Amino acid sequence: MSKTYQTEQDFHWQGRHDAEDGEQGKRVHHVIKQIEASDLEPYHNAVSLLGFACDAGVSRNKGRIGAKKAPDLIRRALANMAWHKKTTLLDLGNVVCEDDLLESSQEQCANVIAQALRSTPVITLGGGHEVAWASFSGLAKYFDYLNPASPPRIGIINFDAHFDLRAFESSIVMSKPVLALLLIKFTTTVRIKAGLSTMPVWA
Repeated sequence: MSKTYQTEQDFHWQGRHDAEDGEQGKRVHHVIKQIEASDLEPYHNAVSLLGFACDAGVSRNKGRIGAKKAPDLIRRALANMAWHKKTTLLDLGNVVCEDDLLESSQEQCANVIAQALRSTPVITLGGGHEVAWASFSGLAKYFDYLNPASPPRIGIINFDAHFDLRAFESSIVMSKPVLALLLIKFTTTVRIKAGLSTMPVWA
């Protein structure tokens, strides 16, 4: 995976500054570093954030759009949180889905995740529910990079109000990632509890 996958780095981290508190006054916006996944080095104690700015899945599923704004709104909420850890925080920017280009945007997001996982764990900021497919695909690509000869076993616990397993047309399946995962990659599902979704297991 030598190819470089670019993300948008438009967010400006800023927030409260309490210099009189010294190290105890550090907040997320003081310590986080913006970087492209291709520029990551192996880190021993770090975590990366990656935004998936997309309304396409919500729109296809007849929902109320607006999820595309969520990654930067989450960043804004995180910016002023106290940070007293030695863990390095890295911001990989946003994969932005324009118009209805959901599948290609999910593929780009998966490629960024797979590339970044070689260096750090990755937390993906949605976006709509369709970010689950991109997250799974990125993890699967990373495991394939580690061991191409052996299919990985991946467990997914999905917290949601409903399963969203309704009948679908082929054009919207990627906006229903739990259904897509069950149909395309999995045969075993464990129902956790009412109000929670599923934990598929690689067949």
